[in-house]
Amino acid sequence: MRVLLTTLRNPFVGGHNVQAKMTALSLRSLGVDVEMTDDPAPDPYGFDILHSVGEGVNRATVRRARQHGVPVVISPIYWRLSYIYGEERPLTPTVLAGRARMAVALGRRAIQGSEHPAAARLINRRIELGMLFEAADLLLPNSTSEGDAIKAELGVETPMRVVPNAVDPTMFRHAEPVGSREGVLCVGRIEPHKNQLGLLRALRGSGVPVTIVGPVHRDHLSYGRAVSKLASRTGATVMDALAPSELPDIYRSHKVHVLPSWFETTGLVTLEAALSGCTVVSTSRGFARDYFGDLINYCDPADPRSITHAVDGALDAPPCPELVVRILQNFTWWHTSRATMKAYEWVLAAR
Repeated sequence: MRVLLTTLRNPFVGGHNVQAKMTALSLRSLGVDVEMTDDPAPDPYGFDILHSVGEGVNRATVRRARQHGVPVVISPIYWRLSYIYGEERPLTPTVLAGRARMAVALGRRAIQGSEHPAAARLINRRIELGMLFEAADLLLPNSTSEGDAIKAELGVETPMRVVPNAVDPTMFRHAEPVGSREGVLCVGRIEPHKNQLGLLRALRGSGVPVTIVGPVHRDHLSYGRAVSKLASRTGATVMDALAPSELPDIYRSHKVHVLPSWFETTGLVTLEAALSGCTVVSTSRGFARDYFGDLINYCDPADPRSITHAVDGALDAPPCPELVVRILQNFTWWHTSRATMKAYEWVLAAR
């Protein structure tokens, strides 16, 4: 089987690229011939499947694949509308109807030229995303909740099979550190979405040591400077991105890992930290609960008291062996590769 696996040409979209790279590696271990590309207009001729991770293809590429008889599989990595609206509300018929009316009103004003250009871009992107997902042969959401959100918010009827995001248990594994674990760690790109400022403000004056690790996003240099400034005032430590081989030790030297983002489909660093023996705190916004259930603490990124309360609970809690077992039994690249293979076999049989 020959697979062309595409991803975004953007080094700052870390999670997408990690998922694409590790999916390719794990599939190759099963004997699949996988070619990776970040070409925005890849040529699918001669491949059995075109698989896009994130928005690595557009509808023109899907049409080209159709012409060659190559089925298209997309791992959406979809962010719910709650990220845009700034709230987390159940997707009741009333809420959906209200959002539909808002979208129609924004669309009308955008067409008339009376709406801010950002609104037009938002509308166009949602429409394009829905059309792209509908044009695919199969979608591989990372969780059931992600698939449900795509159906409810975009009206997409394309078949779906859940393929989990994952972690490498040979790299990230519980081991006793040299010295005792202490303090709070946050690993991730330094940008508004990851909400490092919210974490620093929530823990300011608590006396809890805080370490932030990650590169500053090139489009958010001023945010990076603000994080460094507040960190220096509060005694927190800010470190640049570490090599993957250095991450296990930084996890194992900290008691708690916190990811207070405004949205996460999974939170790969939460999987890594939990498997490394940290107690973990994740954002309540997104699909992380499908992975961690009630075995971790969650925080509302908009509420400093919620972040503080979740961190305090994690500092007082022992490591959770049930969480480690849950990850090892469900969320390793072994599981991802086999779920992906079954999805490929299904789509080829359907064609």
